Amino acid sequence: MKNEYRHIYRFDYPIDREALYKEKEIMESADTILHTVNTELLERVANGRHVDGAEDIFPKYHDLKDKNRWDEIDTWTIRAFGMDKNYNEYEAFQECHEMKRIAEELTRVVGSNGGNDMVPYFLMQEQETEVPMHIDMGFKCAINIIVDGGNDTPVIFRDEDGSETEYFYNSALLNVCEVFHGVPVQKNIKRMILKFRIVDVDYNTALKRMQEYFG
Repeated sequence: MKNEYRHIYRFDYPIDREALYKEKEIMESADTILHTVNTELLERVANGRHVDGAEDIFPKYHDLKDKNRWDEIDTWTIRAFGMDKNYNEYEAFQECHEMKRIAEELTRVVGSNGGNDMVPYFLMQEQETEVPMHIDMGFKCAINIIVDGGNDTPVIFRDEDGSETEYFYNSALLNVCEVFHGVPVQKNIKRMILKFRIVDVDYNTALKRMQEYFG
C-alpha cells in the first residue's frame, strides 16, 4: 500500500455519467479547443511552460524509443477550455453543472486556488490504442475520473528500477508528474476521462488532504 500511494490514491466518488456525456457535447459545440496529444503539443507545452526546453522532453519525460510513435499519435485527444481566461469564466462551463459540482468540491478538498491552477478537461483514448510511457509536464499532479472505458484497462507506473505496477481505478489522484506511466491497449470501448491538472498543489500534499477527506 505504501508503494501504491507513491503512484496513485484511489477513492470512491459518485458521478452522473450521463450528465458528463452531455457536458462534453456542450463543450464540443462551444468555444473550446481540441488538442491531439503528440510530439507537436508536447513541445509547445515544454516551451510555453519552460519545462527544461522542448529539446529535452526525450528522454527525460518520454522514452526516446517512442519518439516516432509520439510523432504520429492521433488517437489521444483533449477537449478543453482556452487558457486566455479562467475556465470558470466561460459561459459554456456554467452550463456544465456536473463538471462544476465536481470541480468545486475537489478544488476545495485539494486546497487549490482553483481557476487555471486546477483545470478540468475531457481526455479521450480511442479503442484498441495505447499511450506510451511518459511523465506529464507543466503541472504537479492530476485527478482522473473515468467516465467510460475504465473496467478493462489499467494505468501502469514504471519505477526507476524498471519495475512496473498496474492499477485499475474509477477515480484517482495520480503522481503523473514524477513517475513514468502509460496505458496499455484500450479494450472494448473508447476511454473517456474527466481530468484535473493541478498546478499549485504537489502530489504529496494533495494525497494527504484527500486521504483526510475521503479516508
